[in-house]
Amino acid sequence: MPKAKEIRENADYGDFVEITKQDAQTQLENAKKFIEEAERTMNKIIQEAKYQ
Repeated sequence: MPKAKEIRENADYGDFVEITKQDAQTQLENAKKFIEEAERTMNKIIQEAKYQ
């Protein structure tokens, strides 16, 4: 995720930023993995809360 933050900041505040298709695909895959892990964690917390 640090790379995504750097790209976003450069796009927001830089004079000119070139983002390649490969960069975009990589960041999209990283975002998907992050969301999947967040959903797994959230579901685990919900299941544990049901049994307390």
